[in-house]
Amino acid sequence: MKNNSNMELEAKIAIENIDVMEKHLETLGAERIGCYVETDRFFDFPDKRFKNADSAIRLRDRKNCSTQQSNYRLTFKGPCQESPFKCRNEIEFPVEWPEQVQAFLEAIGLICFAHYTKRRHCWRWGDCSIEVDELEGIGRFVEVEGPSESCIRKTLKALGLSDRPCIRESYLAMAIRHGLAKCPS
Repeated sequence: MKNNSNMELEAKIAIENIDVMEKHLETLGAERIGCYVETDRFFDFPDKRFKNADSAIRLRDRKNCSTQQSNYRLTFKGPCQESPFKCRNEIEFPVEWPEQVQAFLEAIGLICFAHYTKRRHCWRWGDCSIEVDELEGIGRFVEVEGPSESCIRKTLKALGLSDRPCIRESYLAMAIRHGLAKCPS
């Protein structure tokens, strides 16, 4: 969920059990959007200028678990801003030809330096989107994204997560730290 200025505002919390969280979401009356397998590829110049600027270029393949249909998005993520939650500029758009986009990125000098895959269950409750994620070998998480800090806090409280610490580390950083983010040749 983006506010008017393309700012992404989200809280990420580690959880133990996806089934328990999804039952809680059902009890709250949250709307189930769907289940997806997302493969994210990250690109940077050899001098790591995006990484050094706390920014990222991501090409995402989002495959629907039911239909097996993929859709692709290209995203720029800017540096994290000062906030109790993760807050950063995000520019994202759909991609019809992912192979050509990857070839274009490589033609201008970027290289795919990392990738990872996660299973994501998407929900909607009030003004917030809620993603229940599992990254094999890393863990299970809930991401709550909304238009304001107060909206996110309200949702975390309703989910019984308001007393848990927010994780500011990205999934990319976690995958790299666990040695699970190598880009295939």
